[in-house]
Amino acid sequence: MNKPSLHCLIAATVVAAAVMAFAPAASAQNPFSAIGDAIGGKGGQIFNQTTGTAQKLGEASSKAQAGPRYEYLVGYRVAARLLGHSKPLPFDSAVSKYVNQVGQTVALGSAFPYPYRGFYFIVLENPEVNAFATPGGFVFVTTGMVKFLRNEDELAAILGHEVGHVELHHGMRAIQEGAQTKAMGGLLQDLASDTSVGSNLGQVLGPLSDEVYKSVLNGYSSDLEAEADARSAEICAKLGYDPSALLGVLERFRAYKGNYGGAGYPEQRAQIYAGKIQQGQYGSPAPVPDRVGRFADALSRLP
Repeated sequence: MNKPSLHCLIAATVVAAAVMAFAPAASAQNPFSAIGDAIGGKGGQIFNQTTGTAQKLGEASSKAQAGPRYEYLVGYRVAARLLGHSKPLPFDSAVSKYVNQVGQTVALGSAFPYPYRGFYFIVLENPEVNAFATPGGFVFVTTGMVKFLRNEDELAAILGHEVGHVELHHGMRAIQEGAQTKAMGGLLQDLASDTSVGSNLGQVLGPLSDEVYKSVLNGYSSDLEAEADARSAEICAKLGYDPSALLGVLERFRAYKGNYGGAGYPEQRAQIYAGKIQQGQYGSPAPVPDRVGRFADALSRLP
């Protein structure tokens, strides 16, 4: 039997993620209500209340411009390379379902809940403590990161940071704001004007995805990383998660790794984030018992 190509692997991964994320539930009025009910608490209520409207807004945005389509294709290529290094957990596994449910709730708390093809939350079987996102809505979290976290609030905070990268289009902005060549800028213009079609499309997407891949692995600029942190705080506060949860993760990560992440992360990342919490006057909500139990259950099921 021939070994499946990497393109087939990511295609299967994306299809499986979409099925798990958007499988019809019992409610005829809102097919996503089963996910919201499973999330529980304020986050689950917001999930059930906003999915219908958010989906319509996302679909309208996709039809209105060509940009999201190409951004998705760049992210798809980057995601394929990431999947070439670590295999994903099965999407019907308890851990994948759980992370996907929390992730979809976090995404719906953002200002960009529906990218071109929706968000895909993928758990990689990798002991490294890491999480990253590619343009177009592909969010990855390693099993090492899930084990590193202590509760669902911390998971939501990490996923909120990655959703922030997608929401704020950091993958493409990193190319625009970086010291790129004139030719790279021309490729971006081609995509923006929708002139790269047919056989030329691969020649445009290839170099762009290479640049984004570097940023995904090494972190974006300090400004972009601080933006993603700020959006995580805002999204978590909106959904009833504890925004200060990320602060604990950052401090433990620095003690564990000696830094706050990739090369692009701010040197004073924890202090900047703490300032954001204080500025927003975010309180710490009471723990939701269901969240405590299901996080512990997911943790016990990790390979």
